[in-house]
Amino acid sequence: SDIPVPFLAPLGGGEIKVTCRRLTDQTRPSIHNDADGIECRYIFVPKGEKPPRSWEDCSKTQTSKKARFIINCGVRNAGHSFYGFFHWVNLTNPTNSGPWTNAQGAVIA
Repeated sequence: SDIPVPFLAPLGGGEIKVTCRRLTDQTRPSIHNDADGIECRYIFVPKGEKPPRSWEDCSKTQTSKKARFIINCGVRNAGHSFYGFFHWVNLTNPTNSGPWTNAQGAVIA
């Protein structure tokens, strides 16, 4: 039932730095003890359009085994909004993966 707490930081050049932590670990990036990594389902939304309602509305996926990673959105998407949903993922036993976060957003720089 533990969901990740992601922080999104646009870096420029179409990249977004993602830093995740457990709710109980506020001092450093961290991954849940029962997880192998974190999965992000995301989409780019042009300015003025509605954000996705759930992770099922997202067409792109990235999985990281580290709590801090970069998502390359592409320079052509600068000015668009990035919306992502995150959850802890257990790659060896997917039934042990955690629930999804609400949409997390940032403007791609």
